[in-house]
Amino acid sequence: MKSSDVATPNSRTPQLARWLIVITLIGVSLRLSQYASGRSLWHDEARLALSLRLPWGSVARQEHRDHAQPIGFLMVEKGLAGLLGDSEAVLRLFPLLCGLAAPLLMALLAARVLDRPGAAAAAALLAVCPEPVFYASVV
Repeated sequence: MKSSDVATPNSRTPQLARWLIVITLIGVSLRLSQYASGRSLWHDEARLALSLRLPWGSVARQEHRDHAQPIGFLMVEKGLAGLLGDSEAVLRLFPLLCGLAAPLLMALLAARVLDRPGAAAAAALLAVCPEPVFYASVV
């Protein structure tokens, strides 16, 4: 066995980086395909979409809301609906952007705090787990 055949920690770092990039791209592509599937709004999503047509103050007041979204989320949704329209694709845009950021942020965080196999496993679990993929396109 030659000394060049032995993997050093520095030689494995690019390999981990490549794996994390591939895993992140898989997670991004799954989320984009879920977003592009064009499914209809569910009942609670449709009620939230209708409430976004109210004035800003009414959207923010708790007594006029029958849903559990945080006020910051509602304000971002109302702002996007005001700028881009209130289509289903626009209403799902902010959750999609957050969902696209999740695999990237997980890969970066896992690479910092876990060993190589753990980092790859953590990033892969978030990238392909059905629930985070699905909820990246839910209002």
